[in-house]
Amino acid sequence: MLIAIVGTLFLVLSGPSFGIPYEQAIKEMRDAVKISVVDRDRTKDLLDLVDQMEDGVKEYNEQVNESAEALSELISKYEAKPEELQASLDQLDDIRMKAQRNLVKLRFGMKESLSRDEWGAVFDGGGK
Repeated sequence: MLIAIVGTLFLVLSGPSFGIPYEQAIKEMRDAVKISVVDRDRTKDLLDLVDQMEDGVKEYNEQVNESAEALSELISKYEAKPEELQASLDQLDDIRMKAQRNLVKLRFGMKESLSRDEWGAVFDGGGK
């Protein structure tokens, strides 16, 4: 069982990047806000929130890459102790939870500024 877990970790962590691809989604969201929201003040505020989302995902990706590389080194280290591996996994969990809380906060910030129709246009592709 342990071999399967370690093998899975190697497969998951063996890519060049461990983060979330986001560039296209952010671009599409920006475009949809610009098209769908008529009020320029709200558009500016919403684009600021989209910028904060982008910054948060960039930061998440950087932190995950660093932590995943450290975990990968620990996994390959014969002398690594279980508590070291667990601490590294806990760090990855903390990074993920922080990013999720931030994205949820920003999502509800957007909800406060969008009407139901605008929301549908921005998030369901109706702004295209």
